[in-house]
Amino acid sequence: QFHSFGYEGRCAAPTPFDASYCYALGSTAAMLMYKRQCGLMAAVTDLLRAPEDWVCGGVPITMLMNMELRHGKDKPVIKKALVELDGKPFETFAELREKWALNDVYRCVGPTQFARDLDSFNIPYTTRLEFAESESAFPALPASSGKFETYLVHGRGKPILLFEDGPTKNTVMQQRTAHEMELPACLGTVGQGVSAYVGEPVQNSSARDETLSKATLPLTSETRELITLSVPELANAVFRAGKPVEGVAAAPGPCKIGVAFCGRQSPGGHNILCGLMKAVEARADGSQLLGFVGGTGGIMHRSFIQLTSQYLDKFLNMGGYQALGRTVDRLRGDAALNAVEA
Repeated sequence: QFHSFGYEGRCAAPTPFDASYCYALGSTAAMLMYKRQCGLMAAVTDLLRAPEDWVCGGVPITMLMNMELRHGKDKPVIKKALVELDGKPFETFAELREKWALNDVYRCVGPTQFARDLDSFNIPYTTRLEFAESESAFPALPASSGKFETYLVHGRGKPILLFEDGPTKNTVMQQRTAHEMELPACLGTVGQGVSAYVGEPVQNSSARDETLSKATLPLTSETRELITLSVPELANAVFRAGKPVEGVAAAPGPCKIGVAFCGRQSPGGHNILCGLMKAVEARADGSQLLGFVGGTGGIMHRSFIQLTSQYLDKFLNMGGYQALGRTVDRLRGDAALNAVEA
């Protein structure tokens, strides 16, 4: 039987760090959009400090790009992160690998848990059924209404089903859902009173890449500044913030934000949606968060649902991308771009 351990690993439940980090990313993305700061990737830094001291902001996407020759043409791409053979982690490994090859010095980290008080010792249903001495001792098996909606998605041979009840959870997962994220102070109270500050201007890593990037992506490759988010009273005392953004009014009135899962699964994907949702709700002006079902295929097929906290709370601190599903990893070619624009 075929088994994909890669997909199973990427669908793992998030750690407490994953949960808080991805929740902060979602809130940061919403704040950047509200401040009309586009062409940026939401970023959280100072991650070795306590979560309340993390720095949130935006990094120009074009700053991350390098020009590489693909099929005879220069293409702007984000350079792969390969192992640095002159870096300290690899040098340390090189010093110790001969000893590690002979001695059992691995570390067994055990299953991921949120807190020590979690009921992590859940006896499997099959074991309880097998050794139960009477029918009254049989465990109560999980039940669901079975209600679902069917979505046809471009680029997928069969439909995506979104179940109304969300995933069935054991005791541990129910307790994980109740876990409260630790959030950066710079995001305020779910986004209330947050200001955007302009930092230093940034360029591509090489002059050649900068020139080619501007020629290839003229609308997004201007010299851009790093953007930092913070509540005003903290901006000068704690965060490396520059001058406030001037001449750009915050988005007036209700906003509509669309979100899609692209690429492979990750443990904290659902928490990004939950962070976005809380920031949308904080506006209290009728703003909406729309989720495209089936990744980029959902964008092209116009398959979307309006997301709510009631729905997303079922997936909080859960792995995988079940809340919306995904299909192809990227938009490629004029036909796909024209379909999105239409």
